[in-house]
Amino acid sequence: MAMELVGLPARMAGGTNPGNFVACRRDPALPSWRSGSLRVRMTPRAAAGGSMAPSNLDYRVEIHGNCQVVILVGEVDIAGVPSLKSFVEEKIADGTMDLVYDLSRVDAIDSTGLGFLVWSRKRVREQSGRLRLVTDRPQVQRVLKLTGLGRLFETYLTLQEALEAPLVPETGSPDTYPPERR
Repeated sequence: MAMELVGLPARMAGGTNPGNFVACRRDPALPSWRSGSLRVRMTPRAAAGGSMAPSNLDYRVEIHGNCQVVILVGEVDIAGVPSLKSFVEEKIADGTMDLVYDLSRVDAIDSTGLGFLVWSRKRVREQSGRLRLVTDRPQVQRVLKLTGLGRLFETYLTLQEALEAPLVPETGSPDTYPPERR
């Protein structure tokens, strides 16, 4: 994935010195919206006055009827999850009850990313909503399978399958994982 290196004034990234710039990465393939395609994270070193490190996670939303599809690109990790979590919390507070996370462009997911998926499932279910995952990436499928989390989610290979899928009973969805190739 081609990434463009850009400078962001430190005051916009949470810094205190308006003259300082920090390095950020922006995925030019994603349209800009709500500053969602530009991510900066504060590392412990940065908090102590060191350098800022960029996140390798970009996301955007597509609307399909009543369903909001969050397309994730890059690495779902400790660097990008806080921003994504805030965004999803806003969506849920605004009444979004049908979410699909498209992980088909995710390169890696760490424990923070897995925690985010579990948190999302809990928050959506508290609102009597529905959360589905789309992934055809073997590395993401493997992590979901090894951790046992794949059985918690409705998981599909394509976005079309996820959008057309009938509602799965509340008992979980062990029959949808791992997704089968058709």
